[in-house]
Amino acid sequence: MEPIEQTISRLLTEYLELHQMRKTPERYAVLKVVYQMNGHFTVDELYAVLEGCYHVSRATIYNVLDLLVHAGLVVRHTFGTSMCYEKCYGVRDFHYQVCTECGAVQRVSAPQVSAALRDVSRRRFHATHATVCIYGLCAKCQSRQQRIQKSLERSKTKTTTKIKR
Repeated sequence: MEPIEQTISRLLTEYLELHQMRKTPERYAVLKVVYQMNGHFTVDELYAVLEGCYHVSRATIYNVLDLLVHAGLVVRHTFGTSMCYEKCYGVRDFHYQVCTECGAVQRVSAPQVSAALRDVSRRRFHATHATVCIYGLCAKCQSRQQRIQKSLERSKTKTTTKIKR
């Protein structure tokens, strides 16, 4: 079996040749680093990793990521207002919990959701991947909201007690 690094490199080469695009070292460097990263990442996070190893501009990173999305090697996610990317070779389904308060994003395993998505069939449509985002409050934000609520209740009680006197 071919190692993942060789497979993704070969797939990029095939895509570039098919579309008559140049095989630049920057494209392969970005691909290599993307596949070394765990989970989703922003362009700024990718730039910070690449900055120490390769001389690649942000514009190049944006362009290469677009190319990798079209090649099917990277997926683009939008969580609220932030855009993230993630390697996707060999992955069909992406499931996340997104905190609506602080914006924290956590990947979760949801085999039942994956099974249900595989059962969905569309005529003349080939699904390549699916992203499911579950929005709510993370434990940290729930705690903070409970503290705020208790504080408000105490201050109401104090105000009511003062008025009754």
